[in-house]
Amino acid sequence: MAQHQQTAADSSNSVLLLGGTGKVAGQIAPQLEAAGFCPIIASRNQKSYGGYTAVKFDWDDESTWQNALLGGGSEPVRSVFIVAPGYVAPREMATKFITQARKNGTRRFVLLSSSQFTEDSPALGQIHKLLHEMGDQGEVEWAVMRPTWFQQNYATDPSHVKAIREDNKLYSATGPGRMPVVSTYDIAAVACYALTTTDTLNKDFVILGPELLSYQQLADILTDVLGRKITYHELTEEELAERHVAFGLPQEYAPVLAHLDTIIKHGAEDRINNVVEQVTGRPPRSFRQFVEDEKATALSRSYATEAPKQGTNPAIYALGAAAVGGAGYYFLSANPGAAQKAAEKAKAAVPSGPAKKAFTGGDQGFISLPVEEVEIINHNTKRIRFKLPEEDMVSGLEVASAILTKYKYEDQEKPTLRPYTPTSDESERGYIDLIVKKYPNGPMSTHLHDLTPGQRLDFKGPLPKYPWAPNKHSHIALIAGGTGITPMYQLIRAIFNNPEDKTKVTLVFGNLTEEDILLKKELAHLENTYPQRFRAFYVLDKPPKEWAGNSGYIDKNLLKTVLPEPKEDNIKVFVCGPPGLYNAISGNKKSPKDQGELTGILKELGYEKDQVYKF
Repeated sequence: MAQHQQTAADSSNSVLLLGGTGKVAGQIAPQLEAAGFCPIIASRNQKSYGGYTAVKFDWDDESTWQNALLGGGSEPVRSVFIVAPGYVAPREMATKFITQARKNGTRRFVLLSSSQFTEDSPALGQIHKLLHEMGDQGEVEWAVMRPTWFQQNYATDPSHVKAIREDNKLYSATGPGRMPVVSTYDIAAVACYALTTTDTLNKDFVILGPELLSYQQLADILTDVLGRKITYHELTEEELAERHVAFGLPQEYAPVLAHLDTIIKHGAEDRINNVVEQVTGRPPRSFRQFVEDEKATALSRSYATEAPKQGTNPAIYALGAAAVGGAGYYFLSANPGAAQKAAEKAKAAVPSGPAKKAFTGGDQGFISLPVEEVEIINHNTKRIRFKLPEEDMVSGLEVASAILTKYKYEDQEKPTLRPYTPTSDESERGYIDLIVKKYPNGPMSTHLHDLTPGQRLDFKGPLPKYPWAPNKHSHIALIAGGTGITPMYQLIRAIFNNPEDKTKVTLVFGNLTEEDILLKKELAHLENTYPQRFRAFYVLDKPPKEWAGNSGYIDKNLLKTVLPEPKEDNIKVFVCGPPGLYNAISGNKKSPKDQGELTGILKELGYEKDQVYKF
């Protein structure tokens, strides 16, 4: 899905950006210009920047709508980026606005919402649902941006900035809860694609950062990059609300915003995905990169920050609709009573407890899941996304475990059963991803490659494999071939997603060609992020001329050089791949429950049977 062609509509090359001076729209404008489009900056004060055309727009003044929708000229804009009005029930107003735009000839609308809000949520959810309904009727083309918390909050939110600059501290009530903080640059990149592509989208994009980070991990990164100790201080929800009030937030809103930290604490944002990379062809920007970019300016101690005076417009404290899970957006409402009701609805609408599990094991039996999306990875491999029964469900898999697939061809007496390890994070809600390599005589892989969105497949699980616990081993070695990387990646991801797990990891990954290396970008990101704890060695049977890695097969000399020595304390070697790999490296398992004897290269190198696990 990366590197999409962006082609202007016949009627206009202009794109209207409501909230045009905001954090996200301010990043969209230059990206639109770079792609050959004309951004139209819409705001109540008609403020411009960067030489872009500016128009006056006010949701409460319908007389400003038409000129904005014509981009300040005579031609209708090709698409509109919607930053919604801050009201409890904006559907009626949004309907009037979209209808007027449609009469002009504009069909594409992109809404900025929140990762925690669906079309069944209040306020922003109303516009999401409206766009979905109008899209189903063929009246509009639409997309909804649902980003998580912004990285930029730590350089613009007064309470964070003062704490970091002056006090060398970071405060929250999130506890060990993790969130995939995302750059507004990446949100803008996805929005820019949605506003300009000729593809029909009609869907939402949950936009997340590249890694799950707790506030303690955020503080550690700030410490490392800024060169001074930033200490994380955990507050209670009540203490955080008091801090918000001290920085100018009205008393009635502070508890609502503080409660959003508790929601994070309970795991509502504990998920990652690859949406940014699918759309842009590159991984999302890391929090470390953000801090590097801001360390000489917004996060520098040479800048002074004062708490705003009591009664200051609370909009300066609102971190954006997406940034605060929606509730902060209502701070902009002109009707305080209505805003409070909306905030309470938002608070109640977001799940604050553990997610339901799709796969529960035991006597659950098989469940049927529909294909949601198919992505071609290379000449014989696809990533297939299956939708879970409920949007807020997680898979229920533990590390390390797999799921069983079942399909019966018409001429088969018995169904084909094959285990697969999902590559999506266990905390990801609403779907699972399988990476499937097609084998010429493989009935299940062939069937999976033939599936299209909407078709279904039967699953059962979880199938427990190796019971992982943080720091169970001091150093693990992973020897993988082909799609045998998937259970290894499950282990790797679990280790580096957990700030308490200090396990060192060495990966040896064999493939036929460079194109066959699966999850290479994800693995490279981990190598760059954790250079002292994660090393990957690639071996190609048919390397290109410029290949600088190992070639041939995974052999004794390579393993002797890169693996932890057998005499080291508390190590473990994991093996997964095709039969030939097992034969050469460790010997095959006798059955799913019988590891069999240890043979092959690992035996020759002096490893004991209890030091090796065969997936």
